[in-house]
Amino acid sequence: MQNVVQQMNRSARCRCCLWMVALWCAATVIFMLAGYDTVVHSVAVDQMVLRQGGQKYESWIDTPVPVYYRVHVFNLTNPSHFMAGERPRVQELGPYVYLMKESKEEIAFHKNGSVTYRSRPMYFFQPHMSTGAEEDVIISVNIPFVNAADAVKDQGFLRMIIQVAKKIHGFQTVRKLTVGELLWGHKSRVMDWARTLQELPYPHQLFGLLVGFNDSVQEPYTMHTGKGNAAMMNQILAWNGRQTLDFWSGDQCNEIRGTDANGFAPGVSKKDKLYIFNGQLCRAIPLVYNETVTQSGIAAFRFVPPDDVFSYGINHPENACFCSEGGCPPSGILDMKPCYWGASVGFSFPHFYKADPKLRHIVLGLR
Repeated sequence: MQNVVQQMNRSARCRCCLWMVALWCAATVIFMLAGYDTVVHSVAVDQMVLRQGGQKYESWIDTPVPVYYRVHVFNLTNPSHFMAGERPRVQELGPYVYLMKESKEEIAFHKNGSVTYRSRPMYFFQPHMSTGAEEDVIISVNIPFVNAADAVKDQGFLRMIIQVAKKIHGFQTVRKLTVGELLWGHKSRVMDWARTLQELPYPHQLFGLLVGFNDSVQEPYTMHTGKGNAAMMNQILAWNGRQTLDFWSGDQCNEIRGTDANGFAPGVSKKDKLYIFNGQLCRAIPLVYNETVTQSGIAAFRFVPPDDVFSYGINHPENACFCSEGGCPPSGILDMKPCYWGASVGFSFPHFYKADPKLRHIVLGLR
């Protein structure tokens, strides 16, 4: 009987040891998995740091992903009635599709974990993807003349000079252009005449909506590489040699923040507000979470500009510094005059999306 009891005790102790070993093994496995996950995350983040010769570097200086730039233009179909005071009626043409390839030049890495570079975008017309050709002729507003007239509308003597010059030189408020000329540049007799009187702030000899953006190096950006601080990865630190802007009337609007849209720091959550800094718009554009989408079986967060990004008034005090001395533009419009050489240019989403509904009734033909 005593032997049986001893055997039962030894069996109980063995079972206890086995449970302890099992628990120890399980704890070890859990610890190793947790450590492994941390190591993998650390290695992955380290691979995302931009460094010369690194895995990310080659694709950063010459982006392998094709980017297509789709352009729609408006043809003014009632020019004579428009000049007589009627609302403009437009016909939307396009898309005119371009393959955009961008490379980085004049790259300089700095000891503080940042890199300075300049981008060179190049646009290649894609006839097979386009509805129309660059040779399509349209009627459009003569933008240089309209801006010149607008600039002197409150100055009697200069306004008279513009009116006399219009008669002598035959300047027109509307004119015919090809799509290629409208986008990539055409000779402007108004600008040539103005240059005989004074030096113009506009830096290009030809005038076009996208002049200076094709096969031309852009203003330099300074960006954090993520070295030593992953939370700062891809953040723009300076643009065109400036750490802050001076276009707008307040510090918040003049702040340079966000990325150039080529990437964000790891660990983005739905609650984050992201920013894209765009030198062409002379400001940072906020982005907020919109929805979760699936790409190739991988869940991804889609971020979009908030509906009130171009809204003003007492409900949107954060945008007050985007208003000029003449007041705020209509809701849905960004007044670009401060950063576009004083030209009367506004930026909106297509078809005045999310803008004051009254704007859509100013122009006939918008769908």
